[in-house]
Amino acid sequence: MNLGLRDIGFFLCVAETGSLSRAAELCEVGQPAISKAIRRLEVELGLTLLERHARGARLSSAGQHFLPVAKNLHAGHGEAQRLAGEMRAQRAGLLRIGVTDATRTSLLAPTLGPLIQNRPGLRVCLRVGRSDQLARAVQDGELDVALVPTYGDTSFTCEHTVIGFDPLLPVVRTAHPLARSVKVSLGDLQAYAWILSGSNGPPHRLLTALHKQHGLAAPTVMVETDYSAEAAVALLRHTDLLALLPQSLLRLAEQSDLHILPIAALKLPRQVLLLSRTGSTSPLMRAFAEQVRKYARVKA
Repeated sequence: MNLGLRDIGFFLCVAETGSLSRAAELCEVGQPAISKAIRRLEVELGLTLLERHARGARLSSAGQHFLPVAKNLHAGHGEAQRLAGEMRAQRAGLLRIGVTDATRTSLLAPTLGPLIQNRPGLRVCLRVGRSDQLARAVQDGELDVALVPTYGDTSFTCEHTVIGFDPLLPVVRTAHPLARSVKVSLGDLQAYAWILSGSNGPPHRLLTALHKQHGLAAPTVMVETDYSAEAAVALLRHTDLLALLPQSLLRLAEQSDLHILPIAALKLPRQVLLLSRTGSTSPLMRAFAEQVRKYARVKA
């Protein structure tokens, strides 16, 4: 049996309007095209689907029984088209991603790599910036998604999902005097200067508050950066400065020439969020989000 989907669509329109002429108008074809479509269906089925009368046409008993079948066939075709379109969109299109310096290093490559391998038509627009800048860009529709760290004191107006946890750890070079100490306290750090983000940055604020809580002077900042973890690592290797670095960076890079100071109070909690614009999603965005979650589960 060969039932044309276009013919079924014409039949459904006649069934809804009760008129061949009105159906032809809505389908933007001539009335003869509607009549021929109904006739083809009747011949194929061996049934009379319509009863014509002076005011138009109505479904015959056979037409009434065929109607739900026709609706299912038509809906199934529409669903197949939708799924095919979504699958094509997953393999191609533009994905605009925002990352911070830390999430670029720890999350972007291992999550974006599989998408690029499996989607030869994919194009990626990548922006590196601060968390607040990226959040605004997502909300304004300039970015599709963003991976940003948060310290629990930041609120975002766009949708956000917790991907994982990536605390900041106190780090020095292995040749640093403190690296040779078995036990190190927060007070022992007072003699050394820091590489830190600006005074408005969360790490700087948290560290200052921690010093105040323990009755210590505010940390001395010798190098202020807008935060480049790679620049901090390079400086640490050649100085006795201190820095707070993401655990993921240290794990990923396996920095044998760096030493994590065993000070529990300086393990600053930090979440990593996936941001997306409220009410806006696409197959590519969902595929990227799933890949990020999958990688985060493996690393947990």
